[in-house]
Amino acid sequence: MRFVNLHTHRKPQIEGEWCIRNGYTGSKYPLNALNYALSLGIHPWLIEGDGSAQMEILKRNFNNNRVVALGECGLDRVKGPDLELQKHLFQQQIDLANAAGKPLILHMVRTYSDLLEFSASIHVPFIVHGFKGNITEARSLLKKGACLSFGYRLFDNPGLQEVFQSIPLERIYLETDVKPLRIDWMYAKAAQVLGITPEKLCVCINSNAKRDFGF
Repeated sequence: MRFVNLHTHRKPQIEGEWCIRNGYTGSKYPLNALNYALSLGIHPWLIEGDGSAQMEILKRNFNNNRVVALGECGLDRVKGPDLELQKHLFQQQIDLANAAGKPLILHMVRTYSDLLEFSASIHVPFIVHGFKGNITEARSLLKKGACLSFGYRLFDNPGLQEVFQSIPLERIYLETDVKPLRIDWMYAKAAQVLGITPEKLCVCINSNAKRDFGF
């Protein structure tokens, strides 16, 4: 089985893991030497000044073949600079992803309603990473075309498990994010929540990744 790990801060940890490693604005790694996929983006916590210098770095690196997505980028009402600056840079990154035809991996904290305002301008697949909202928020995002990725919080939050169970399989992903977890363990636990086999969950998420990332 191939275990798709939508968002992680580590290189692949097990055989059969296809991961997208978060590289922030410009990766410190020699991109062409890597044997795994990267996402690059301007995290709202890490905006420097007006963000223009970071945008230039992002544009220079973004067309590398190892870069399969723009992210994580997005909006955060809890941490980060002025929200209007965040929105300005978010729209620029949406435009860059649209032009390149690469998906967006989104960091959204207390900003799901703000994302709805931007959704009409997004013309590529977009995935909310680390989703932890309620059923109403999930349904609103799904109606706008979003996919939702779930991390470690899924396994100790019964309310989030109900949300997870309500989402069509073709709209979900799993991720380890910053946690030292094995992605195959997460698939096994998530499959238990859904009442299906890990093999079926793998098939479904592989199909999602083929659709959205073309691997």
